[in-house]
Amino acid sequence: MPPLLIFLIPILLLLSGQPASAMTDLYLSTGTASATYTETTDSQSKELSGSEQSLSWRRLNAISFIDLGVDVGNLKLSGDTGTHDVSFSSDYLNLVVGLSFSLYPSWIDYAFDYGYRLSIDRMEIDRTTLSGGIETFKIGALAEESISRFAVRAYYGEALFLGLNVEQKSTLFQKSSEDMNPKLESGSSSTFSIGYRFGGKSGGAKKKSSQKKVDPPGFGVCPPEWNAGC
Repeated sequence: MPPLLIFLIPILLLLSGQPASAMTDLYLSTGTASATYTETTDSQSKELSGSEQSLSWRRLNAISFIDLGVDVGNLKLSGDTGTHDVSFSSDYLNLVVGLSFSLYPSWIDYAFDYGYRLSIDRMEIDRTTLSGGIETFKIGALAEESISRFAVRAYYGEALFLGLNVEQKSTLFQKSSEDMNPKLESGSSSTFSIGYRFGGKSGGAKKKSSQKKVDPPGFGVCPPEWNAGC
């Protein structure tokens, strides 16, 4: 599985040993999520909504200026199309590479991430029949997909930070069961995070600069052509 190996190899190398002084972010995120549910058999469509929570670890400048990270989280979505009552849940692991930088003001960091998502997905559909009865379909799947994310983090002091994360997900779920063909796509989420930076100062930490003292003219500094009176 080449895409998976591309993400796993640098992560494993990173975990195998890094200097204790390397900067690492650990943070918890929670917020809202949504995705579009479609089912071709009954021609159903609905925007599902729900929640997402994750615990994230991120090593800054792990490979040159590239950050590496891991997210472990849970996503829950639900909605009623009128004919289908849909519930979806997913436990996932994200392997992430990204860029982080600080512009202005210096205590705010920005990050662009691209990730590879591995998940265990479960979908339950309660289908209303023409006779008024309910048919229940439970569908499970192992899934792989890509994600992209933009994040803004504001630091307090040298380590604590609050963040906002906006994430786009590709097809979240697509698996047929009997005569049902459900699909979840165009997923997105907006989460807030709180975290702590280990092993270094944040972008907002001020560094003291050393300046060489220079005596003004007339106070101990003479032009080289002056040989007397200095």
